[in-house]
Amino acid sequence: MSNTIKVAAALSGADYELVKIAKEDKENFTATKNASGLFPYIEIEDQGLGETNSILRYIARSNPDSGLYGKSVFQTAQVDAVLDYAIAVMAKMFPVAFTAFGYKKMTAAAYKASNEQFKDALKRLDAMLKDKEFFVGDAITIADIRIAGLLTLPFRILMDPGTTKQIPNLLAHFNRITGLEQFKTVFGNVKVSKRPVKVNFVKEAKKVKEEVKQAPKKKSEKPSDPLEALPPTKMNLNDFKFWFINHPNREEAFDEFVSERFDREGYSIWDLKYEKYAGEGELLYKTNNLLNGFIQRAEHFGKHSYGIHMIHGEEPDLNLKGIWMWRGLEIPQQLLDHPQFEYYKTNKLDIDNEKDRAYIKDMWTAKDGPMKDGTIIQNWSYQK
Repeated sequence: MSNTIKVAAALSGADYELVKIAKEDKENFTATKNASGLFPYIEIEDQGLGETNSILRYIARSNPDSGLYGKSVFQTAQVDAVLDYAIAVMAKMFPVAFTAFGYKKMTAAAYKASNEQFKDALKRLDAMLKDKEFFVGDAITIADIRIAGLLTLPFRILMDPGTTKQIPNLLAHFNRITGLEQFKTVFGNVKVSKRPVKVNFVKEAKKVKEEVKQAPKKKSEKPSDPLEALPPTKMNLNDFKFWFINHPNREEAFDEFVSERFDREGYSIWDLKYEKYAGEGELLYKTNNLLNGFIQRAEHFGKHSYGIHMIHGEEPDLNLKGIWMWRGLEIPQQLLDHPQFEYYKTNKLDIDNEKDRAYIKDMWTAKDGPMKDGTIIQNWSYQK
């Protein structure tokens, strides 16, 4: 953590002399000078102070003109709040980072659970930064330095596009702070990883089978699929798909579907719009991979759904969207479990609303060329 101190000192204008304690001298140094055993450690006029946050506060207080501790009493308290939260982030980061480096051994399940906790901490930091360039006020403080310094390691080895996509504010802040010359002088050029390092897990301990015979479980009458437990529907989805897809005039078929066939109590229709990550949607072939991957991972849901999913726009600004109809009136668990679904913005449509109905019709009856609103279609795929 001494690198974080160096950055703060450089930004504050403070002078310092760096002294490294040899490993064989560390025990004696701790016994005679640094009873807490916390490092980094600074000495000022024969007095010592250990631990990163304490040293950051000392540097900021000693150089008030730097603004590193905020510009008011309240901002100082806000800076303290972020520094305190950094300790909680660090506690969630270390198990994951140490396992990635091989210093700690974990099972795959334990690592996944720890990684989710760390990601949750990152999302909270992202929420703190909403619509702001800095954690506190309109200028850099030791709160920004602390968080950027703390995240340098995990951002170098643990990130992937799926994770960074969920923390756009934090990612922008990290790039902003690590791009400062004072930061680069200490840490070098920091690049955010696009693929996490491979982690070697320990195997799960095998469970010893008990010899005691258990009474056979009675078969539950409750279906394993919650959608199967819904009240019966008057609309046969397979018949609808065959009829609609093969109809010679889909616009007429859609009007008949709305007036005579659609079961408003048993099905709902949703608008899905993909929220792109920076760099996505620039090339058609890569966007096709996103489209095909989403449809393929939803194949198991075909017996409950119908829809069209398309790529629209032009390079380098391609987008993905779809209009889906599925069993039930809410988003089912089968889609919530879809690995890409969380990156879609969803909106439930009302087929009896004129504007919604026209949009659904335009999507479901789309042909080669632009849609009625001028949207250029590049490719589409049916969910059937």
